[in-house]
Amino acid sequence: MAALRRNAQTASINAYLTSRPDDKTFNKTVTEAIEGLIDKQRANVDAEIYQVGVPVLKQTIGDFVARDILTLSPFSIVIVFGILILFFRSGTAAILPLVTGSLSIVCTLDFMAYMGFALNPVNAIVPTLLIVIGCTEDIHLLSEYGHQLSAGRTKIDAIRSMAVLKDEAGEIEQAILLWSEARDLYAGLNYPPAVA
Repeated sequence: MAALRRNAQTASINAYLTSRPDDKTFNKTVTEAIEGLIDKQRANVDAEIYQVGVPVLKQTIGDFVARDILTLSPFSIVIVFGILILFFRSGTAAILPLVTGSLSIVCTLDFMAYMGFALNPVNAIVPTLLIVIGCTEDIHLLSEYGHQLSAGRTKIDAIRSMAVLKDEAGEIEQAILLWSEARDLYAGLNYPPAVA
C-alpha cells in the first residue's frame, strides 16, 4: 500500500509481512532487505528515505542490547576487580569472587538459551547484575577470613570461623564442607581439632 500527502512532499510505502514463529532471523532479514532497496533509491532520488516499523525497531533494540552487554559486562568486571584489589590488596582474593560471578553469568545465559529465552531490553541487565551479586558471598567469606588472620588466628581457625558464619546463615551444606576442610587440615598437621 502506498500513500502520498496532498502537498506531494511526503510519501509512504507500507508492506505488511507475516513471520513464521520459528524464524529467529526474520527481523534482521527483512530489515537488511528493505535497507538494501532503500540504499539503491537514495542514489537516484534527492529525498530523505527512512525505514520504520516493527522489524527494524526490534532489530535496532537487539543491536543496542548486544552492544550494551558487550560493553557493560566487561566494564562492571573491571570496576569490581579494581574495588576488590583495593579492598583485599591481593590479586588472588580479587580474582576468586570474579570467577564465581562469571560462572554465574555463564550458567544463567546457558540456561536462558536452553529454555529458549532471548535477551531483551528488560533482562539485558542480568549479566551485569550477576557479576556483582554472584561475588558477594565470596567477598563476605574472604573478608571474614582476612579479619581472622589479621587477628592472629591460624588459617585453619579462620576456615572454622567461616564455617560458623555459614552455619549461622543457615547454609548447612556449605558449613559442613568448611568444617570438613578444617578437620582435614587439622589431621594433616597432627593437630587436635578444637571441634570434632
